[in-house]
Amino acid sequence: MDDNQLSWGDKLKAAQEFAKELEAEAKAHEGSGLSYEAHALLKVVESVIGDAASKEAQEALAEEAAALYTDETLAPKLWQAKDGVKKDLRQRVRKAALGLGYDSKQVKELSIEIEEMALKLFAKGQYE
Repeated sequence: MDDNQLSWGDKLKAAQEFAKELEAEAKAHEGSGLSYEAHALLKVVESVIGDAASKEAQEALAEEAAALYTDETLAPKLWQAKDGVKKDLRQRVRKAALGLGYDSKQVKELSIEIEEMALKLFAKGQYE
């Protein structure tokens, strides 16, 4: 927003609209049957894959990825700081995607993008 072109009323209205959009996005998962985290991963899958996979395949991959990153054995505390664990999780995401029929050309990019979101959603601290 350019301060010189908008009145305070316009700025307030824009801020209120932005807050509504954020709230709507935060609640978007509620009607989907997916957890908040799986829904966030679904958005990543949709952005990378687009229409190249069915909605069911996209949701299945999002749920599988969420399950991988919440598995205490596969993603233990501080998994995000362990390169070997991160690599294993990426490979498992790739394997799941290929098993669901995803194009092998997109799978590598998809696993990297899912990992980036997983770092935000599932990072586990030392004291958890």
